[in-house]
Amino acid sequence: MIYLATCFLLILPLLVAEVVIGRRGGLSAIGSTVKVARDNGAPAAWGIIGVMGVLAAFMILSFYSVIGVWVIDYVVELAGGAFMGATKESVGAQLGALVGDPVKMTVFHAAFMAITVWIVAAGVKGGLETFNSLVMPILFAMLIAMVIYAAIEGDWAKGMAFLFEPRFDKLTWGGVLAAVGQGFFSIGFGIGVFITFGSYLKGDGNIVPNAAIIATSDTLVAILTGCVIFPIVFAQGLQPGAGPGLMFQTSPLAFAGLPGAQYVSTFFFILIFFAAVTSSISLLEIVVARAEDRGGQNRVALSVGVGFAAWVLGLGTVLSFNHWENFYPLDFGPFAGKSLFDVLDTLTNNYMLPIGGILIGLFTGWVIPRATFKAELGVSDAFATLLWVLIAVVSPAAITIMFLFNASIL
Repeated sequence: MIYLATCFLLILPLLVAEVVIGRRGGLSAIGSTVKVARDNGAPAAWGIIGVMGVLAAFMILSFYSVIGVWVIDYVVELAGGAFMGATKESVGAQLGALVGDPVKMTVFHAAFMAITVWIVAAGVKGGLETFNSLVMPILFAMLIAMVIYAAIEGDWAKGMAFLFEPRFDKLTWGGVLAAVGQGFFSIGFGIGVFITFGSYLKGDGNIVPNAAIIATSDTLVAILTGCVIFPIVFAQGLQPGAGPGLMFQTSPLAFAGLPGAQYVSTFFFILIFFAAVTSSISLLEIVVARAEDRGGQNRVALSVGVGFAAWVLGLGTVLSFNHWENFYPLDFGPFAGKSLFDVLDTLTNNYMLPIGGILIGLFTGWVIPRATFKAELGVSDAFATLLWVLIAVVSPAAITIMFLFNASIL
């Protein structure tokens, strides 16, 4: 419930704000914020929104690609029947062997980044749009098929109760923050994704319906994925975990005892791979779009250069799971005892995304004239006013409170 409220009351309005900035600016996340600020007599320093977004996207891409490594490895291993008759110990050992092998991780990291670079280098129309128009319908069809399978073979009643039955006595501030953070990270808000894509939106494109489709489809995928995993987990008498443990340890173990386990589990991780690539190409596009603003190089060279740099930074994440597991680059405050991977994750997810969200709300609400904002949306005065209040007042206040809790200030 907190996650859904976050998506539609906080993130959807701010997503609209990002697209407005992008369409008004017509450039990358940095270029658009600077241009819109100057056009409205505000300091170019507002470009910090785009700068922070581009940096966050680059850092996330570097470690996101490494997590993509795990998905590729699991597709290969599952297709070969590696998890048939698996036990908790053998599944844990499988993941441990993977993260403990920096050579294998590096090779798959290069493969995942190469796929991402190849799609982005082909351009917005020929690469991103073509890939998504082909993959998204397939992804949805695969997901629906998996939900039907889970309903037949899994413990549907227990899975649905776990997902949707309110347990307010279990609700903590930590749970609220986790829900809000998940909403930000899954939709990709706060790093300039939608400023970048908003710059490609034609003037007659209706922003609010487009934003609603994005938020709704992303949330639907999240819920449907839960409808796949939890009935199967409970059918096998397992306890649901959280984070990577649920995806890479619990779910293979849960699938192992079901009919057609080898094919169904492979199918599921292929679905996860498609989802991962659609996210990684968005992250790379943010950085490439900024490089294109500067001119002087073609898209292929820019995509390869940025992708290679992200791959190099990602080697630090690869080593964080083995040779550098006891190396703590910022061993103080909220980063104490954290590996390089954990530092990048904490810095982007807990700090850069929320701060970016706060600044986008304030920028759209108090720098862009309300008449301009309403004209961009093409909606009624009452609805435009509601969105403005959510963007300029409610969202920045709510995210600030979340940020202060995350930083242990409150």
